Amino acid sequence: MNNSKLSAAEKKALLKIARDTINEFITDGKISRLEISDKGLLTQAGCFVSIKAKGTLRGCIGNFISDKPLFQLVQEMAILPQPAIHAFTP
Repeated sequence: MNNSKLSAAEKKALLKIARDTINEFITDGKISRLEISDKGLLTQAGCFVSIKAKGTLRGCIGNFISDKPLFQLVQEMAILPQPAIHAFTP
């Protein structure tokens, strides 16, 4: 992201995107296409998504770089550790 930092609101939005994506994937087996206008979330950047249950790490995956918008990579990374997410119910 060219050394720029995400705002607190952008971080909160990414957390919501990850959680909503996991819930939707568990419930419906799909990922929604999102309409995002926030410039920070549209930046091509790497990310890591960690899944915790009661404070215990259950899964973590990510990429250092990406050719996709950050919000989209967060969606994809959120469902990749599937054995970990299937241990949860929405």
